Parts: sequence; structure tokens; C-alpha cells
Amino acid sequence: MRFRVSPRGLGALAALALGAAMIFGARGPFAAPAAAPPPAVAPAPARIRSYINGVPDTGQFLPDSTELARVNDVRITVRDFIWAYFNSYAEDRPSQDSLGRVTFLDNLVNKEVLGPTARQAGYAPNYEDRVMLREHTQRVLANALFHHAVLDSSDATEAQILHVYEQYKFEIHARHILFANTTTARKVRADLRNGRISWSEAVKKYSLSTSDRGPDGDVGWLVRATMPYALADALSSLKPGEITDVIVDEDGPQLVQCVGRRTVVPLGIESVRGTIRDQLRAYQAGIQTERLSLGLAKEIGFATDTAAVAWACTFFKPPVESKHDIAGTSVQLNAWFPEFSPADTSRVLGTWNGGHITVGGFLEAFSNIPPILRPDSSTPDALTQQVANVVLEPYRAQIANQRGYDKEPAVVAAIEAKREQLLVEHLYADSVESRVSVTADEARAYYKKKQSDFITYPSRRFAAIARMSQAGADSVVRELKAGTPAQFIIAADSMAGFRSGAFHDMREDEHGNMFRKVVYEELKPGQITTIGPNHNGEVAVVQLLSVTPGHQLSFAESREMIDNNLRAEKAEAEFQSLLKRLRKRFHITQHPELVMRIRLLDPAS
Repeated sequence: MRFRVSPRGLGALAALALGAAMIFGARGPFAAPAAAPPPAVAPAPARIRSYINGVPDTGQFLPDSTELARVNDVRITVRDFIWAYFNSYAEDRPSQDSLGRVTFLDNLVNKEVLGPTARQAGYAPNYEDRVMLREHTQRVLANALFHHAVLDSSDATEAQILHVYEQYKFEIHARHILFANTTTARKVRADLRNGRISWSEAVKKYSLSTSDRGPDGDVGWLVRATMPYALADALSSLKPGEITDVIVDEDGPQLVQCVGRRTVVPLGIESVRGTIRDQLRAYQAGIQTERLSLGLAKEIGFATDTAAVAWACTFFKPPVESKHDIAGTSVQLNAWFPEFSPADTSRVLGTWNGGHITVGGFLEAFSNIPPILRPDSSTPDALTQQVANVVLEPYRAQIANQRGYDKEPAVVAAIEAKREQLLVEHLYADSVESRVSVTADEARAYYKKKQSDFITYPSRRFAAIARMSQAGADSVVRELKAGTPAQFIIAADSMAGFRSGAFHDMREDEHGNMFRKVVYEELKPGQITTIGPNHNGEVAVVQLLSVTPGHQLSFAESREMIDNNLRAEKAEAEFQSLLKRLRKRFHITQHPELVMRIRLLDPAS
């Protein structure tokens, strides 16, 4: 069970990485109109009000309207800087130190240089651009509808806050069953209530969870502060032995049983009031969103083909996968994309008045979402929700248009920023990419100069098997020394119903792993040792299985990497040269000395 993430960052401007992560579309939709530079800021009082990013606030932080730069008549203010920074992809953002902030301010200035230049050059959106712009416009309008129809109507009363605060006064020992779909969850709940199946049998037969800490789906003692609203509210009134109704969260549909309750001394209400309010608003926003979607679906007669959806979801994988073993829990982004046969892409997933969506149509929309943002579509319920989102988005945009949201400055700015981004991409292709090439001689010279960079790291493969006591670990050691392969022991544990260990491949350049010292400094292939016990009494049995030495890559093996590196270097140099020429055509003023006085906090948090 995980937190449900609150809606945030809606209607954000598009970002474009050019050269050294040049951020495009960064000037926020709430930019102030042109005006004279503000007067000098008076000396700050000495009193410390709070800490911002670890820096004491003594009044030195600038107002949002303060001008940081100007390109001709376009002002870039503190507000623009903050919104652009947090609306860009986290991995593309420069650091928050002085160098990173100055770099980001330069990027904002460059955006105001490149945009007008691309427009003046006469570039026009091509067919692909128009398709992207149409989809972006629909998304912006749908987000505007969400803001007005959902977020603006979601609030928390004092009575609701006090009701939730009562739940902070006790903890609940719980266990759960995670199901593939709500239909099965409802059936199993009825069977449990009528005694047709035991909880233990239901867990073994139906649960898909890999995050349980104990047998029978046991998740231990739950603290209210770590629980999503729906789960906490459902559990708060249960007595030991009672089961919730079916709860659907980001993991999927599940049943949760109260095993025990105990009272605790809660934190003061003022210290958790903000958290409770945010959680209530997010929960209410979810209800409003579902109500809006159901109303739209009913209006257009939308329905999914449940059999087709149940079949198609098996081709998808969760966007984020958790791996649990003796080394702990690791989370990995799954960028894998499903593959269907050409014949299967024509299968219909849903229909509505005058239209239908096929597997191929859904895949096209799904592929346009960056891997890090792709929603889960690996269960029937999740895929049904995503198919509905694809189908309903244009209708949400229509409603937004009907309500006049397309005239709002924030919406207009977001759409125009995307249009300008597409034009700048054409400018970049013509003025930078078209001038970059790599010859065979250049590639060979690069390889000769940096040959030591083109190597593979040595790696070691080992097995780690956990036992709950030293005696159990000693038993595993005896089995391994007697010649029983580690995979047999792990497979036997799995058949017995618990995950005891796994195989790992660790590269020589990997650090921070609890097994590194043992694997790289103590063991030789075939040797066995134990680590522990830890504070829970667990002991890890480690066996080094094999060692793969690193080796020098040949020029042929390295050619693609060499070409990519050289192209990137040449493109960056060409891009900086282009910017240098273009900036001379504009009147530019910048105040890099002010960037460390920006109160750089995410406005959506």
C-alpha cells in the first residue's frame, strides 16, 4: 500500500531541452506586464522568520514581481523563474546553487531569443506539429476544466479535519489482499463473510501483493500519518476481525482486515492540520474527478469491452516495479512498451456514440506519454480507466471551450508556448543539427584519444538467501556446501510460499550495496559466507557464483557511442555559436546577482 499522490502541476508550460538542457516554454502564464525595473530592495531585517532550503529567511528573499532579466520588452520575473523551474522535468533542472540558478536564468533568456527568431524566420507547423499541438491543446483545456470543476470545489471543513485527527489517536494492525479486479474482490469479500473461504486461503489464491511484511498478507501496524484517506477512513471504525469494503487505490482493488488496535499519543493537531487538509482535498478531488468522468461517459454513451480490456492489460507491465529481497526494497522505472500483433491492434477496447477506440489507437496515445509519467495499465481496472481518459479528453476540452476557459491567459500562454516550442525545434534542426556530421577519421581520432573510456566494467554474480535465525542460515550453508545449487533453495522457498532470496549482478563501479565488501573483497567463486544477524534477527547467506572480467571495447564496438558523443559536442558548440549571434539582435539585461535571493519553493506543494 502506498500514498496516493495529490493532483498538482496542472496546465504546466512545455519544456524543451536544447544543447545544455536549455529550458523552453519556461515563462509562466502569470507573467507580469512590462514595467520599469523595481527600485532597490531595502536592507533586510535581522529577524529570522523561517528556513528556506536550509537558508534562514531574514527578509532577503525577493518579491515575485522582481525583474531578473529583460529581453527587449519581455520581462522575466521571480515568479516566471519559479514556475518555469518547477514545471520543467526534474532530471533537466540545473542545481539550486548559484551556478545552477544563473544557468537557468540564461536558459529563460535564450528562450525569449529563440522564440521570436523562429517566428520571424517564417517557420510554420507541419502536419505532425499540428497533431501534437491539437493533442496539447486538448490536454491544456482538460486541465483547465479539472482546475475549475474539481480543484476549486475541493476543500476541507474544520469538522472534517477534527474527524480525521481522531484517527491519529490509534494504530491498526492490518493484513490485506490485492486483487486483479474489483469483480473478484467483491466475490471474495462475500465468500469471506459467509465462511465459504478462509482469509489464509484467499491470500494464497488471489493476492497479487509483493510488499507484505508477514504471512497471510500481514502489513504490520499502520500509523494514520502513513495511510491514504480512503484506507484510513475504512479501517477507523473496524473491530478486530472485520473486513473493509473493496478499496481501490493506485495499487488496485483490495480488501483489508483489522487484526488489532492500540491507542497512541498523537502529534499536536496544529502540526498535522496542513497534512490532513491536503489529504482531504485530494480525496474530494478524486471523487469530483470520478463524478465528472462518469457524467461525460454517460452523456456520450461510452462503454468498454470488458473481455478485450481483460485480455489487453496482460500485455502491459506496472510503470514502477518494486523488488524485495534480503538487500531491501528497490524501485525501478519500467520503460518497457507492450507489443501486439498487427491483427490484434484492431481489436476494439471501447465504444461510444459514433466512435470506437482500438488497441492501436490506445497505444498511439500511450506512446506519447513519457515513460516516467505513464499510468498503470496492467490490470483490467487500470486499463479501463486509462482507455476512458483517452476517449474523454477531447470531450473535456469541448466543455472547457464551452465555458470559455480557452480565453484564460494561462491557457492561451500554455498553448502558445507549445506552438513556439515546435517552431524552435525546426530552427534548431536547420541551424544546428543539419550542420553536424562525424567523419570516420574524426571518430578514430576520438577513440584513440579516449580509448580508456570505452571499457566494460567487471561484474560479479552472487546469490543472497535470507533466514530468520543463525540456525536457519547455518542449515542453508550446509546445503550449499553439500552441492545443492542456490537456485534450488530459492525455488523451494518460493513453492513454500515465501520469497527468501534472489540472484544479483553487481558491477565493480557500484557502491552503497550492503553486499559489496563481501562480494568484492572476501569471497572467491563458489565460496559462501553469512552476514548478520540484523536488528530483526535475520541472517543473509551469500554465495559468489561467478566473476565476469571487464574488457576493452574495439573501435567497431564503440563506434555508435563515439558518433553520439561527437555529435553532441559539435551540436552544443554550434548551438552556443547560434545563440551568441542571435543575442546580439536583442536588447538584453540580466541580474544574475539576484538569483540566490529567489525563494525557490515549488508553488504546487
